[in-house]
Amino acid sequence: MCRMVFAAIQKRDSQVLADCRRIAGKYEPDGWMPSSPHAINRNILHTVYMGMKTQSSPETRKRAKDLSEAINSWHLEADIDRAFSAFQDIFEDNTGFKAKFEVHGGTISSSLALQNVQARARMLFAYQCAQLLPTVRNRPGGGNLLVLGILSK
Repeated sequence: MCRMVFAAIQKRDSQVLADCRRIAGKYEPDGWMPSSPHAINRNILHTVYMGMKTQSSPETRKRAKDLSEAINSWHLEADIDRAFSAFQDIFEDNTGFKAKFEVHGGTISSSLALQNVQARARMLFAYQCAQLLPTVRNRPGGGNLLVLGILSK
């Protein structure tokens, strides 16, 4: 999309330029002119890698960082271990049962439950990031970003 916007600006489409300045350029000096699609991306696109300290590989972390650099997004790397552990602890405190991944002696059912907890913890954190990252970046008016999730194996 940013490529299409940039191409329209290059063709001197004044409406597209005005819209681009209103959306992405409000964080830039008056009269800002994007120099590339990547310059637009940097102001509107955030990426967040949500890993686990002991389960996420250095390779997947690097792929996320490389993707962010390739598209020039603002990138955050955050581990969700504490949220995951909190859900495990709440369940164990209330049932006396500690779920384990299958590879650590658990059942298929407990492994699936834990994978679902990881996925839901990531979803909740993604929505929090969408709401608050613009504020973290000192963007006027805070934010309400679109959340897109990518599942990789």
